[in-house]
Amino acid sequence: MKKRFFAVSLLLCMIIMLTSVITPVTANSKGTLKEEKVRNTRFLNMLNHNFVYNEDFDDVEKIVNNSVLAIVSQQKCKPEYIEENIVCGYVKDMYGIEGIDTSLFNTEFPQKQGYIFVIPKGYTVYKHKIISSTLNEDGTYLVTTEVSVNTHDCNTETLKAVTLFAQNKNSSFGYNIVYSDILEDGNHV
Repeated sequence: MKKRFFAVSLLLCMIIMLTSVITPVTANSKGTLKEEKVRNTRFLNMLNHNFVYNEDFDDVEKIVNNSVLAIVSQQKCKPEYIEENIVCGYVKDMYGIEGIDTSLFNTEFPQKQGYIFVIPKGYTVYKHKIISSTLNEDGTYLVTTEVSVNTHDCNTETLKAVTLFAQNKNSSFGYNIVYSDILEDGNHV
């Protein structure tokens, strides 16, 4: 009887040990997949609200004016001016750029203290779909997407885009876009 009790106890202990070893591995792989899905969802959210591409990243005025488009495109009523602090906050969160002196921008347009003039123009809308996301050695992510480019004059084209994201815990997005290039030379999808 004691042998039988000992054998059953040993068997139960082994089963408990094996399931406790297996469970964390399974939970960890599920956690990793969940983290990847959350990260890719963040990247898509940022990309689908991004209006800055290619050489626009070399000019802070273009970044600001294109960021205005991102904010205005979400509003039903298209304002003439947008508060400077809203635009600068968006630029800081999206691209990590701080300390912008907007009084130097759009000097040929009407000026209003504390506001940025919304330049009246048509704009292109970009809709992304992630093809791949790669973690680089420096902790950045290189994301390749299929991007549907819908111009203001109703032309649509599907291309590829390559975007570099850097983690930024101070950004409401959790990341900043370092650059985003739409590939137009033979890279149609």
